[in-house]
Amino acid sequence: MLEQLKEAVAVKAEDFDQEKVDAINNDLSKVEKEIDSIERANEFLAKKTNINGELKQEAPEFWNTLETFFRTGENGTSENRRGTMRYIELPPLETRADQLGRTTANKGGYLVPSLLGDYIDAARAFIGGMVTPGLLDWQRVGTGNTLTFAKYDDTSTKAAVVAEAGSLATGTDITLGTATLTFYKIATSFLAVSNELLQDSVYDVAGEVIGLLMERMYRGLNYYFTLGTGSSMPYGINSACTTVGEYCLARSLTRTDLVNTIYSVNRAYRSNATWMMNDDTVRAIRALDVGSADARPVWSMSMQAGEPDKLEGHPIVVNNEIETFQPFANIAWFGDFKNFKVREVATGMTIRRVDELYAETDEVGFNIMGRWAGNLVSGGTPIKLLRCAST
Repeated sequence: MLEQLKEAVAVKAEDFDQEKVDAINNDLSKVEKEIDSIERANEFLAKKTNINGELKQEAPEFWNTLETFFRTGENGTSENRRGTMRYIELPPLETRADQLGRTTANKGGYLVPSLLGDYIDAARAFIGGMVTPGLLDWQRVGTGNTLTFAKYDDTSTKAAVVAEAGSLATGTDITLGTATLTFYKIATSFLAVSNELLQDSVYDVAGEVIGLLMERMYRGLNYYFTLGTGSSMPYGINSACTTVGEYCLARSLTRTDLVNTIYSVNRAYRSNATWMMNDDTVRAIRALDVGSADARPVWSMSMQAGEPDKLEGHPIVVNNEIETFQPFANIAWFGDFKNFKVREVATGMTIRRVDELYAETDEVGFNIMGRWAGNLVSGGTPIKLLRCAST
């Protein structure tokens, strides 16, 4: 009987198909990544824990107070409870004029300054694109005054041989340029929440509101740092990084187009270089082979959780604000994005609560605002683009 069972489950060598096994393993890897992404997104939207699931244990009083504020406004939050808002060095809650109903709960508009950094990072990771953590030179500054950076390109100047007792050649002066970062206020539209929902203790109101507003904010920031013109808005890569590294056909591209784009960037920037493109462009690239004699894909799937897939050895960031295939479209950027600087006023984002604006429908409005500046700051050309030709 045992021998019969062994024969029944034995796999014959001639029936073993390594390609099918590899394909199944690749599919499993994709599913595992999708599950991990969904789980992280659900944690982010739950909002009572940070991305590592630690916040409930670290600051329960802060969250209880924030929940109370969302439900009842400042006047429903005791002085002692408001003090816990400074658990992470928050300033006192700020109110508008007394005549807006300071003696009645759920009246007037209030600010809760400085959101938790864990949510900022979680939202940034969730949205991706130009707000991907670690991609840009993203820092906080004390004020929103315009910042000016000096830049120069001295890469074409080199030393020369001097004859004995000979005179030195005429020197070449450094040509300095400047790049400015001007700050702009960016805010979400109001998110209206019914008082019935605010009064229902079953729901995590604070977490849901913060989660939705953070997603709106980072979608907006990704839009401006991608497509911003620098006129009445921050600069985006579409206007700050305009040097073409390679042209491809308007409806398709080849591996040669990708390689030429890589080598159009000076090797000083290539070691830390990243691709950025639309999801449709990613789909087209994943269908490419190295060549007819070698069917390996140019795409390299990451085998480690949390690490990005790679294209010709360089990580890829998906940004759906970037154009897809059409004549003259800028379909991809490649280079060292650390040279794109984003500065955020140190007060960070603030949540504002407004009651009377939605009084007619018995709702309360919430929004987020902050101030940011962005621009490419480099004397060279650290980022180049792949552009579609006319046909």
